[in-house]
Amino acid sequence: MKKLERHTMAMKVNSGKMNEYRRNLGEVWSDLTAFLDRNQLRNFSIWNAENLIFIYCESDKEIALSENDTAAVKEMTQKFDGTFTWISTPGENMRLMYENFGIVRESKD
Repeated sequence: MKKLERHTMAMKVNSGKMNEYRRNLGEVWSDLTAFLDRNQLRNFSIWNAENLIFIYCESDKEIALSENDTAAVKEMTQKFDGTFTWISTPGENMRLMYENFGIVRESKD
């Protein structure tokens, strides 16, 4: 049986920057979906609650980015400079993301 890896991120959009954030997301969307496909990431979802953005995806293995994919992530992320602040970054335990918001959740492992 394959082990399911869950990957989460959360960010807070800076005041007055939601439209810019959304525009930038539209500009990188095709690069983002190509990245997800190359790295076999599935069940990708992104949603917001007011100025908070949550991202979730799953994989059957630990992510080990190639040099090219590391550069691609950096390039995509740079397009968002000044639009948001990280709350929970890639690679952090999913439980920590929920605790950042005062929610204690049992592990889903």
